[in-house]
Amino acid sequence: MKHKKGLIVFTALFSVVVFLSIFLMMWFWGDSYEDFNDSFREEIAIPGLDEGACPQGLATANHKFYNKDGELEYVLDAEGNPTNQEKKQEYYFISAYFKDKPSRIYVTGRTSGYLGYVSLCRDGEPFYGHVGGIATNGTVFWIGSESTVYCIKRTVNDYDNAVDEIVRLSISKSVLDLQGENTTSFKVNGSASFVNYYRTSSSSNTSTERLYVGEFYRAGNYETPENHHITLPDGSVNRAFMYEYNISSSTEYGLSVISSSDKLNKQVPKVQRIYSIPDRIQGVARVSGSDEGSRGDVLILSQSYGLVNSEIMLYNFKTIEKSGNYVSYSTIDSKGFEYPDVTYGNVRPYYDTSVNVYYVYGNSRSKTVDAKGNTIYPSFIRTYSLPSMSEGLAVSSDDRVNILFESSAKKYKAFVRQPLDKVYSFRPSHVK
Repeated sequence: MKHKKGLIVFTALFSVVVFLSIFLMMWFWGDSYEDFNDSFREEIAIPGLDEGACPQGLATANHKFYNKDGELEYVLDAEGNPTNQEKKQEYYFISAYFKDKPSRIYVTGRTSGYLGYVSLCRDGEPFYGHVGGIATNGTVFWIGSESTVYCIKRTVNDYDNAVDEIVRLSISKSVLDLQGENTTSFKVNGSASFVNYYRTSSSSNTSTERLYVGEFYRAGNYETPENHHITLPDGSVNRAFMYEYNISSSTEYGLSVISSSDKLNKQVPKVQRIYSIPDRIQGVARVSGSDEGSRGDVLILSQSYGLVNSEIMLYNFKTIEKSGNYVSYSTIDSKGFEYPDVTYGNVRPYYDTSVNVYYVYGNSRSKTVDAKGNTIYPSFIRTYSLPSMSEGLAVSSDDRVNILFESSAKKYKAFVRQPLDKVYSFRPSHVK
């Protein structure tokens, strides 16, 4: 009898071990990531991982350095000295937070390699914020953390601009004060989970420049305001907002501000448009391109959370802008869009009734018909399925979309199927 019981126990334990072994094998080796292997290439190593960095935001800048006499210098090496390489190169900026260190911005050159980092502080105190997003137009740096966007626009200390400053400070591992001299900040209505800069040139030698600031939604632990929950024409619901701002070199924010009025207590960047976006978005990019021959920009979203596969989702801007794919914010809230910390006549918040909300949705390219018989054209183009924990996106000077991953951070590396310690890039198939 004892022998029989022992055999039963052994069989049960053996079955559990076999089950767990099969599960682990399927977990770590059961996904081939065909899109990733075929269309994506390595760019640079992600710095700081051995120190416990959790990478979040990504920005790029094609930058030249000048000396104090206005002469063009060569690319700086890791010691800050000019090299005999090309005089202009692509710089990658990666924001990261730590468990027990102040947040940082790491700097790596495409040709010169890793340079160093700047540690962040605020009012002289170490800054431990999430620094979820980072962007630059080559002159101004925008850093998103919690509900604030910090604007770094330097004109002091012999620095040509904010990019020049951050690259040079990174070599000596110096500190950057987010609320220091010639810096400012503004609040967003929600959270500044990711940030991206966009620029395109036209045939008339003019350019369109925008800054995008968006929030991350996940039910239970990353909630968003209730009036950010939008029911779309196909009946689905988006629960996060992304804000669009115009670039302006004449303001302290590097962005166009709301119209001046003696009744307003402050001038802050004006929200030009709002985009209703899907949940679990970690980064955004906008690139010029085409979809089946119809010229139009492509909006790209990085979607991830936890250990499941990441999704890189592409949408057509032309379709997003079609009639029926947007509404006035006033139809969502009759008072209009509220600007945080801005009051009108010191009596009530300032509401903007001029803003439209545009829908970003769909997982099919087929048009559908809504309950009222109206034709719906989803803006969806396609999805790339990638390893887990995709984060920020940035478009480099060669129009490739670069993707940052968090999966090789020490706190996650042991649990993910394919930890990635490089920035990867791709050229969307619909972009020419």
